[in-house]
Parts: sequence; C-alpha cells; structure tokens
Amino acid sequence: GCSSLFEKDKLLFAFTLALKLKLDTGEVRQQDLRFLMTGGIAVGDLPQPNPAPDWISDKCWGELCRGSDLGPAWQGLATHVAGMLAWLPTANLRLSLSAREGC
Repeated sequence: GCSSLFEKDKLLFAFTLALKLKLDTGEVRQQDLRFLMTGGIAVGDLPQPNPAPDWISDKCWGELCRGSDLGPAWQGLATHVAGMLAWLPTANLRLSLSAREGC
C-alpha cells in the first residue's frame, strides 16, 4: 500500500503507477511521454510562424507545433491553439504566457 509513503509523494506515486499501466497497455505511447517530459528538441526555425508573439513565446509555440506532429491524438494542436489565441484579445483577457520562463 501507500502507508509508508510521505503524504507529499502519494500523488506522484499514483501518477507513476497509472502511467506505467497505460504504457503497458499501449494507451500511452513512449514517444508521447518523452515529448511531454522534454518538450521535444527544437531544430532550426519555427515550423509555423508564431500567431501571437505577445501572448505566447516562440519556445512554447515551437513545442506546440512539434506536438502537432506526434500522431493522431495530437494532430491539429497548434492550429487549435492558434484559433484560441486569435479570440483572446477580443475577450479582453491578459495572459502572461510570453513572460513566463520556459513554457
């Protein structure tokens, strides 16, 4: 059981256990997990121009574009986010994505 784990570690243990089960059954692919853990590797210029550089950093946009190429589950991710970014200014919202370190 989890009785010997510190309270702060129980959630991480449960996540790790569930993730291992999903990997074993093929519900999560190793390449998807690797991308989510590392963000992929940036090579060269952005695959697509950043649609909203004031709202999202080039680093984050590059990761979204690379994520869109992972497979069917991720297909269209960058396009979807670009569509969301297009309506954000009209909703008078202010996000600090471009000011955040990393992504």
